Amino acid sequence: MKAIRPVAETPTRNNFSGNFRFWKILYLKEGERYTLKEGDQAALVYIIKGTATVETERSEKYRGDGGEFFLVPPASVCIIGAWSDVHIIICLFEAEHLLSVRSSICNLAVPRDAPLPQLRTFKTDRLVGLSLKMTGRFISEGLDSEDFLDMRRRELLTLLLYAYPVQELSAILYPVIGEDIHFRRLVLTNHATVRTVGELAALANYSVSGFIKKFKRCFGQSPYKWMSARKAELILREICSGQNSLKAIAIKYDFSSYQHFASFCKAHYGAPPTEVADKKTTKGINMCKYGK
Repeated sequence: MKAIRPVAETPTRNNFSGNFRFWKILYLKEGERYTLKEGDQAALVYIIKGTATVETERSEKYRGDGGEFFLVPPASVCIIGAWSDVHIIICLFEAEHLLSVRSSICNLAVPRDAPLPQLRTFKTDRLVGLSLKMTGRFISEGLDSEDFLDMRRRELLTLLLYAYPVQELSAILYPVIGEDIHFRRLVLTNHATVRTVGELAALANYSVSGFIKKFKRCFGQSPYKWMSARKAELILREICSGQNSLKAIAIKYDFSSYQHFASFCKAHYGAPPTEVADKKTTKGINMCKYGK
């Protein structure tokens, strides 16, 4: 087995840059700029070495040094500039991942008059930094399968949430979670137990129209589309587990007929349920696409 050099050293592939589903690696020369635009995903940007400037359309320009990180809110365009030659690793994630890892985030104190989210740099905890460097190291060595990189992402978020006191997390996570943390948590806790958007709106004490408006602001898409995608995740996991028959799964998720269930699978996975089940141990069906 080939030995892996210490994580602080230069990666095997000189100036290797990578763009993967959950991760990006950047090597920027002094004066170069990179535009980070990831839609409904947030980004943790960690400066491994060098100095970089960062700014979004809603923030002034900040400067960060090696060993520091910052979070970019969803739906932002972030300009990263190389103040000096800089080595950066970026992890992409949905805000919901944070809530699913640590429920006590709901206790974060967010001031009612909080300003719009702004970029801020933070000193990186030792274990968080080590995890980020190791992921960059693994990628440079060719360990870049989606399943593996998703596991590394989940490890990073877990470390981030437990490395800092809850009080400090409020400042770190505010650009990503904002003031709607309780609403997000309610949706994540209850979406699998209701059948319609109306039922979920009632649990949240909203009218359907008010709920849809609030939901779009928090999650960046309609509740109908979001709930359908989450349902597809749950069904895919059940099919791939092989613990229940396809007919039983169709009944469990209230499909009107097996044909309706088959059409749902083809629309979401590109194949009927029998083929999805056959491909559960192959690359034919990509679990990472749904298992968020």
